[in-house]
Amino acid sequence: MPKPILLVALGPTGSGKSSLPDKVKIYLSDRTDLDLNLEATFTEVLVDNLVEKSLKYKVEVFKILKAILDANTNADPNLTEEGKKKILREAILDKNEITLKEAFTNAYFNARDYYMCHGKTMTNIAEPVVDGCMYSVCTHRLYGVEFENTCSNQNDKIFTDAIKGKKNIVFETTGEYFPFWLFKEYAMWLINYQIVFAWTYVPFEHLKKRITGRTIKQLNNFYTQNDTLFNSNPPDTKLENLIQTDTEQVPTPRLPDLEKLQETIKKINMVFNGEKENFIKPDKDFQELMTNDNGLSIESIEKIIYLVFDNTTYTTGVVFDSTKEETRQYNYYSKDSISNQSSNESSNESSTQSSTQSSTQYTYTRKKERMRGGSRKNRKNRKNRKNRKNKKRTKRTKRTKRSKKSKRTKRSKINRKIINK
Repeated sequence: MPKPILLVALGPTGSGKSSLPDKVKIYLSDRTDLDLNLEATFTEVLVDNLVEKSLKYKVEVFKILKAILDANTNADPNLTEEGKKKILREAILDKNEITLKEAFTNAYFNARDYYMCHGKTMTNIAEPVVDGCMYSVCTHRLYGVEFENTCSNQNDKIFTDAIKGKKNIVFETTGEYFPFWLFKEYAMWLINYQIVFAWTYVPFEHLKKRITGRTIKQLNNFYTQNDTLFNSNPPDTKLENLIQTDTEQVPTPRLPDLEKLQETIKKINMVFNGEKENFIKPDKDFQELMTNDNGLSIESIEKIIYLVFDNTTYTTGVVFDSTKEETRQYNYYSKDSISNQSSNESSNESSTQSSTQSSTQYTYTRKKERMRGGSRKNRKNRKNRKNRKNKKRTKRTKRTKRSKKSKRTKRSKINRKIINK
């Protein structure tokens, strides 16, 4: 019987993780050694999608954007529709103030953990007092209380139902941390799965453009869909009945934190490059982290496939495959590309292009080479630097000797003059 696939899609926001199910299916279709259920669709497990579709989040985001527009409309009552959209874009993308970040963060977590996820009315299902603490200021995970209709709980339920039903699953995460918890909580069902970890790579500057473009599109669509509300003053109590709920077509915009993007990539880089040897051949410590008393067998862990897709364009393919020797030297977001990313932000357009080009060049290193003191190129560079230092030292020594000799000559001439007198 063909095995279902658990696809763990990892990568920063905007890197195209949603394209991975189709790409993984196509890539694995050539593997004759695997009997996989490639015909079935993937059940998507991503709490962000549920939150963006919830009425509570839509209303909270509307209030945030309306407050921004009201503050600017009071200063300029003659603002056009395009002018208002521009103000929203600048506030979200350019200013990105701390208070705005906090407002979006609170809106997200309120909608995710405290309110009913589905439905056309906002229902706070987190009113009970838990251990003397109102749920609205506590977390259900802290007190072990679960509310079935919150988005976070609904997301867990979607995953549990899919894995028990042996369906193909795609679970999306940024990859800042390796999800060892997945193997401990769902080990007894994962035995029946072909597990695939797939990272997405997109050059840093390209990634920023994607995120910016998507945010602008979402803001414009959200404003257009609710332009009547934005240009009036509806009472908060009626917003849930007035706001458009066609979230499938027009997702609610989220605040892109471009300042943290580089830090996110560094964390993903550390996880991938730090565990890469274990992806190829897991050591004992790695195996223990992925198992418990009833966990996966060592054989099952060794059969996990780890991939990296270059997602710069839709047609670019796999650059790392843990099962193929020729791709194992690949490093996800090398240190050179990370340093180039920070320099790009302060450089002019021409240097940005050259840095971006260099950031797309992957750095290849081997464990043996690191033990020998780095790659051949690095060793050669160190040798050249050492030779240059030796030459400088030799030149200084010669100059010192000539200087001392000239001083002795001068002193001897002075002494001879004194004697002659």
